[in-house]
Amino acid sequence: MALVPLAVTTSTKVDAALVREARAVAARWGVPFLPRRAKESVAPWLGTKAAALLVVGGDGVTLWDAEGSFGFHAGMAHLRRMRAST
Repeated sequence: MALVPLAVTTSTKVDAALVREARAVAARWGVPFLPRRAKESVAPWLGTKAAALLVVGGDGVTLWDAEGSFGFHAGMAHLRRMRAST
C-alpha cells in the first residue's frame, strides 16, 4: 500500500457500529479506511501507511500525525466556541 496523506481508522475498542461510522467518515471525505485490530497501535502506520490518521472512537475523533495527536469531542467544540467569543 502506498503512503496516503490521510486515512480513517477506529479506536482500539472496535465494535460494528464504530466501524460503520469510521467507514462512513472515510467515504464522506474520499479517503481510505484502514481496519484496525483491538489494541493495535497506529504509531507504526504513520509515515508508512498514512501521513495522518483520523481515529474515530466512542469519545470523539482524534487526528494523529508525526507531531502527535489532537482530539475533538462535540462537547469540547462548545467550550472552544465560548472561549473564542470572550
